[in-house]
Amino acid sequence: MKAEQLFQEIKKSIKRAKDNITAAESYLSEIEGQSTDGISSEQVIAKDIVSDVDENSYVGVFDGEGMTTGEGQRFPVPANYASKSKLVQFDKLKLSIKPDGAYVYKILEEVPRRIVVGDLILDGNQYKILTDDGAYKILYASVTFMRANFDTEVGDKISVLIPAEGDDPEWCAYDNVLPK
Repeated sequence: MKAEQLFQEIKKSIKRAKDNITAAESYLSEIEGQSTDGISSEQVIAKDIVSDVDENSYVGVFDGEGMTTGEGQRFPVPANYASKSKLVQFDKLKLSIKPDGAYVYKILEEVPRRIVVGDLILDGNQYKILTDDGAYKILYASVTFMRANFDTEVGDKISVLIPAEGDDPEWCAYDNVLPK
């Protein structure tokens, strides 16, 4: 990455961080009478979910790699499931744990989405999509699927899904590989 591109990415990251702080302060002011120490935005969203939850099921919000409940519990979401289902950060999920220990996820509510296009890059060990809005992490399983089925490589143009509004996501969901 050229120095100018890197400089622009740093500026965008700082802006996103400031926006996240503003959003977090807004969330905190909305939560009255509750301790907010250490509460993530996924937990705040998950606390608003009303569902038929029993001792063998949990509801939460997809955080890009796993599911976080309103109580702060975190459960792994299989990367292949997240990729295939095109889960977007902040989607609301229900996890049912079967008597044999199997985890079964159900999408309760998808957040409104928008499609953005960017370049597939490799930042250390993390694949990302570099867009005009910034860089978004993408699940490794999504990239390996694209590579196996569409001969995708770093530098290719990829369309991805991100939340349409609200929180500034770190993660995106694979949508399509654009023709070369």
